[in-house]
Amino acid sequence: MFAQSPGLPGNKHRWQPAREFPAQHAAASSKATNVENVLQCLRRHGQCLDLDIASEIQLPLDDVRRALELLVKGGHAITCKLTRFERGKPTEALQCRVAGYIPKPAPGRKGK
Repeated sequence: MFAQSPGLPGNKHRWQPAREFPAQHAAASSKATNVENVLQCLRRHGQCLDLDIASEIQLPLDDVRRALELLVKGGHAITCKLTRFERGKPTEALQCRVAGYIPKPAPGRKGK
């Protein structure tokens, strides 16, 4: 009546999980290390721009933005779009910080 799937006991063949190719595994592990490097950079510096992160850990800006996107989806980071004008030219960037982290107040007296 119904065809049995390969994983059911009545079949001779056992179900085998799909195998990952080494190139796919290397790409996945490099993505994970990119995310870890970006998170470590955010923890070290507190709040910074994606441009600064890319220059510090020497990754392309697109890779840094993908890593930040994954961190935001996981709830580990917070980003905010920022437009700066340098000599009349707009520069688009993402300002980032670790979620739940509040930077230390600047030293010195505070007005009341």
